[in-house]
Amino acid sequence: MNRIFSRQWIAVCSCSLLIATMAAQDSLASWNASLARGQLERMNSESQSSLHQLMKRAYIGFLGVEGEFGQPDPLEGATLFSDLNDLLQEEVGPQIRNGKQLSETYWQRVGDRTYLDQFTVRELRVRGLIFSNAEDYKQARQSLSEAVTLATRMGDTVTLAFALNNLSYSNFHLHRVEEAIQNLRQAIELAQEMKDARASSLFHYNLGWIHLNAGQWEAAVPLFETAARVSQQHSLPIRRMAALINLGSIYLSQGDPERARQVFSESLQMARQVNSLRFRAMAALDYSIVLILEDRYQEAARLLDEALFIFKEQGRVFMNGERSLLEQKALRLLRSLDEKTAGAIVSSHLGSQVEPVQVASQSLHSHFAHLFMTPAAFTATVPPAVRSAGPPSAPLQVGGGQVRISMKSLTVPTNEPFNMPVYFAIPSGVDLTSLTFRVTYPKEALSFSDLEKGFLLQSGFKTETKTGPHPSEGALEILEVSVSSEGGPSAPLPSGLVLYLSFQVAEKLDQGSVFLHNETVEAETTAGRSLPESQLAAKDQAITILGEDMVPTLLCFFYIH
Repeated sequence: MNRIFSRQWIAVCSCSLLIATMAAQDSLASWNASLARGQLERMNSESQSSLHQLMKRAYIGFLGVEGEFGQPDPLEGATLFSDLNDLLQEEVGPQIRNGKQLSETYWQRVGDRTYLDQFTVRELRVRGLIFSNAEDYKQARQSLSEAVTLATRMGDTVTLAFALNNLSYSNFHLHRVEEAIQNLRQAIELAQEMKDARASSLFHYNLGWIHLNAGQWEAAVPLFETAARVSQQHSLPIRRMAALINLGSIYLSQGDPERARQVFSESLQMARQVNSLRFRAMAALDYSIVLILEDRYQEAARLLDEALFIFKEQGRVFMNGERSLLEQKALRLLRSLDEKTAGAIVSSHLGSQVEPVQVASQSLHSHFAHLFMTPAAFTATVPPAVRSAGPPSAPLQVGGGQVRISMKSLTVPTNEPFNMPVYFAIPSGVDLTSLTFRVTYPKEALSFSDLEKGFLLQSGFKTETKTGPHPSEGALEILEVSVSSEGGPSAPLPSGLVLYLSFQVAEKLDQGSVFLHNETVEAETTAGRSLPESQLAAKDQAITILGEDMVPTLLCFFYIH
């Protein structure tokens, strides 16, 4: 009996111990889940804050406003987009990856994937921004489309609205104008549902930007007017100035200098108040053009002096090519005023010299390269560019890991295709019906796979491609691309073309530096005349045709992310 009782007692104790252990494990699991949830909340907030602060640094740097005391220095315009991408990858990227890793564990143990979705949609949006900053709009569109889909599934209205805003910019560059417009219309509807006037003004401005750069100026006007009005109501001077400058550009192009003068004058006054170097220079330059049209030469000269001082002394605000173009324009206007007044203009900048523009679009990010309006009265001769020549001399290097493409400064995984955009700058007054260029690359490292059409301003062209071995270098391959107008020999090619060349990385390569070389071969005008080599320039991703009247006047202002 005692033996039986002992066995029963042992069984009871064992069962009790098992129950206690299971209870402790449940308690521990519950405590760990609670701890993980707290960590995820903190990591989610930190990654969101880091992304916001980085975008703010880039935005402040772009505007040319000095950083606040105790805050990191703003990013400089000359390297703005590459620096921003570096920081997104080095600072925000690890935060998102760590949060995503913990949220995956949390989902597996607790069954709640809310945090995983939040980190995933932020990862997709950041990836899309990185591709967009690098002007790889095809891959940007893919990542941002996935972000839109996930944000829709999550019911995250705020993230969805801003992802649509980013997606619109990529769609525009891929000649998907109607999709870009629909993206922003949906974003505006979401902002109105949220009663978020600040977001609404942003999306109205960007939709106006899309219409303006698509040549739909009448449709852009009410959108900029709404953006300016709402921005004024909610004390958003920067956004209001951007809308006013675009409105002034449209009014001036429509032959209404009085309205242009009003908005340029107001934007210049605001720019001086907030001390945005970029806005001061842009508004002063634009306002001077109106004053010249009104024969107010001395006032115009003072504004040009203000703009030139900023270009020379605070040039870090601008990208190098952008600053050079604007500075040359301001100097030419100033010199034309001096001629009109028989030397009556007093300015320390009249004796200034700047290097001529050689490759206009190579050093201009597409944020700045959309629309140049060129009043014929203010044009001047630009010396021809120096044509680059000779095949790449650096050898292919093989190691392990990834392949680095030097032409675009890309690092791409092996066995995955990459897209290289090629830009065309054809100025007003130069009508081309055909253009041929070559890209030289090592045939053991890369193979050409496809060509896609894209655009910055317009479409209306057709292409042909052919490949062959390099005549003097057996290790190199030559891709020849011919571009011609779809309208026949009398129809000119549009300026602002973009082509996307798709290459496949060879499977046997693990790592190496792959050097691509770009060279313009020939260009023919609509009159059947072949342009001389001195007018053709090709370097890296840009192909520029320099004409005698290539003098940009007004830059269409930026798209706000």
